[in-house]
Amino acid sequence: MVEAKKATWFLGISCHIQLFSLVVFVWLSSETLSQQESNDTDAKKNAVKTLEKAMASVRQAYADELRKLSKSVAVENWYSSLAGWPQPKDAWLVADFPFDKPPTTTPPTTLTNLARPDRPGMIEGGDITFVSDGNRKAVLLDGENSLVFPQTGIFSRTQEFTICLELKVPEQLGRAVVLHRTNSRIAGGFIGYELLIEKEHFSFGLIHNEPSNAIRIRCKDPLPVAKWMHVALVYGGTNSAKNTYIYIDGHRSEVDILQDSLQNDFLCQSADVLLSIGGRKKDQGLLGGLVAQLQVYESALTGIEIAGMVTDTPLVTWGELSEQQRELWRDHYARREDAQCRYHVESFLHYFKSLSAIVDEPNPRNREK
Repeated sequence: MVEAKKATWFLGISCHIQLFSLVVFVWLSSETLSQQESNDTDAKKNAVKTLEKAMASVRQAYADELRKLSKSVAVENWYSSLAGWPQPKDAWLVADFPFDKPPTTTPPTTLTNLARPDRPGMIEGGDITFVSDGNRKAVLLDGENSLVFPQTGIFSRTQEFTICLELKVPEQLGRAVVLHRTNSRIAGGFIGYELLIEKEHFSFGLIHNEPSNAIRIRCKDPLPVAKWMHVALVYGGTNSAKNTYIYIDGHRSEVDILQDSLQNDFLCQSADVLLSIGGRKKDQGLLGGLVAQLQVYESALTGIEIAGMVTDTPLVTWGELSEQQRELWRDHYARREDAQCRYHVESFLHYFKSLSAIVDEPNPRNREK
């Protein structure tokens, strides 16, 4: 066991040495860009190959650790020691907007962010109606107006994030924009991310140029209507549809992967591109929709953390969990509790950020309106 841990440690050190050497190599190559463009192109290709190889190695190491956990009692012992559902760290929460009362500002257009008061939201496109619906207070959307959040949700493809909504859709809709941070439609389509209703199903897209350069997943089941639901969108920061999820009421939805070809960043840096709920110019808004809360986290929350946000059901014993539920708990333990697994995840994200810095050169599309 000791020898195995030493070998793992040396592997980790070796990977970081390789990455450091690679960064120095790319930097030195860039110094001679004006004189040796062809050499620089070759250097970039070699750097990309080296990083891709390192990422594949770390991905395999993480999978090996998960297999070990599945045969270990470590997760079961940890689970048995819990007093309740694990909760996300407060530091990850960067936006918390409860839409429970009209703004008190003059004019009444400013929405309070409880997590970051210096980053408020705004009402755009007309007056907003605040209503009571059962035990909830919410904003009623009319398909034209929208809630916008200028300093919230500014994410690139190398950043993990989770966006949560308390939402009620009045009826089945063929198409509606629920939430987006995209530019206006241009020749190459939208760039950014969005949650749509398409033919009665939720569709979550992260787009540079769709369909050739995008991630899009769509729920297999039609969305619930005329009832309140908690919707969570999770992007793992790994450039993969397999680490992109839609949760409804704490349950991970089964999805169809429509696109998994994202090659460049979906971050649009135009000053007028804002996170918005309820509508988009020249598109169909969420007519009659109700929204009670928006929360944004700078982390890809686990299925367990999301479930813990919406349930008041006490934990059962390990023996009472289904195998699918145990897999969710193992995944949570790996990402939050197991030091070796966390190391592999952080290494992968570090390598991917280095790769993205090489691949995602300044692109005019990212600044278009």
